[in-house]
Amino acid sequence: MQEDPQKVERYRLWLNQQTPGQNWVALVGFNAMTTCYYNATGQLVFNPNYGTPIKAFINQSTGEIRNFDARYFYV
Repeated sequence: MQEDPQKVERYRLWLNQQTPGQNWVALVGFNAMTTCYYNATGQLVFNPNYGTPIKAFINQSTGEIRNFDARYFYV
């Protein structure tokens, strides 16, 4: 997967417009939001082999992170 830098920049600018005075930056590359489930014994199990690709942005003023579906940023 390759990301489109213009799409990333548009989202970054949009986030900055939504929160005036704050500075959003895109994290490099794509990440994944993995799944988790409870097994038969009731233990929580994280499954790193299955998940949703995401593009993350971090607010340098507050530390907030916002995730978006990575499909919006593909070339």
